[in-house]
Amino acid sequence: MIKFINTTDDMHKPYTAVQSIEMCIAEESSLSDILEAFEGFLKASGYHIPENGYIDIVQDEESMVQYNFEDNNFKFEAGDGTPTFTIVE
Repeated sequence: MIKFINTTDDMHKPYTAVQSIEMCIAEESSLSDILEAFEGFLKASGYHIPENGYIDIVQDEESMVQYNFEDNNFKFEAGDGTPTFTIVE
């Protein structure tokens, strides 16, 4: 089980009846289901998600790692094509 938990700080307790927010998600949930649940958790915790906004995973193209097979070698490259290391079998 995956849990998102937000506990109200002592300094805020006099101003709210909410002591904590807990969201439980099944471990076998898809990534999109987990992101949707996390978005709901953030909203329940008081964070504003702009209208038509959503939580997503965005790959940074500059730091992206690419996997290339060449001559039975497993080569890891940075997004700019610079080899970072090679595993030789």
